[in-house]
Amino acid sequence: MKRETTAQRFSGAMLATAALGRNCAGSVAGRKFIVGLATAALGRNCAGRFTQRFSGAMLATAALGRNCAGQFTQRFSGVMLATAALRRNCAGRFTRRFSGAMLATAALLLSACAQPPPPDINDVCKIFAERSGWYKAAQQAEKKWKIPTAMIMAFIHQESSFVANTRPPRKKLMGFIPWTRPSTAVGYAQITDPAWADYKKETNYVFPRRTRFKYAADFIGWYNNKTAKQLGIPRNDAYNMYLAYHEGRGGYAKGRYKNKPKLKKTAERVARLAYTYDQQIEECREDLQTRWYSNLLNW
Repeated sequence: MKRETTAQRFSGAMLATAALGRNCAGSVAGRKFIVGLATAALGRNCAGRFTQRFSGAMLATAALGRNCAGQFTQRFSGVMLATAALRRNCAGRFTRRFSGAMLATAALLLSACAQPPPPDINDVCKIFAERSGWYKAAQQAEKKWKIPTAMIMAFIHQESSFVANTRPPRKKLMGFIPWTRPSTAVGYAQITDPAWADYKKETNYVFPRRTRFKYAADFIGWYNNKTAKQLGIPRNDAYNMYLAYHEGRGGYAKGRYKNKPKLKKTAERVARLAYTYDQQIEECREDLQTRWYSNLLNW
């Protein structure tokens, strides 16, 4: 029998991919993203069987999210991938060859499967009635860290308006060229990279994400719990808790917020909202508990 090895390798072509999604008016919107695709090398081994080896590369993933019409939209992140071609020789050993030159990864945008914000973010009872999972997450954070649910929700309202993938707007170079962001803050609670690293180290969660409400609520509880212990701020003092959250505990201790009237007004607004949320929760707590248990039993 002739012993031969045939291998077919495909180069990572640059493809323009269109993501189609329906907007609120029902019209179709198309977005084109350039995606560099890593492909598999197919080789025939000596026994005549086909083997398929996939290149070891990070793949761009699609995020599915519901828009206001309830439709799913799909967005693909654009990323350049370096690919590997694998071939099995007649002796049964594997050899690995990398195709082309090493490509720089331009951007890897991993979008979580995130819901749009609730329609009325000023009524926490309506928020929890629509998102029973959020109520459970906020209650768990309160029980674990002894930080009021109303304060957690008021912080998220201020930081992101309940938009999962919120980031600070980019700076403008020369007034019009999009440039770097002022911070690494991401998600519901606008958590920076250093703070998130500390949180993950101390909590040991498996693959937590700043764009998931559960972890955002838990982070706020965790952070404010440490603030209460280190700075002695009462756990129900939303005003000073927010100042410490915004400035960092070190910045708060040094009084950096004192010369920031805009920040102090924001903290006052957060404190008023926390009080409002707390009053609303007292009025609908029984209904929320009943609704949550009902959803659990019908799951």
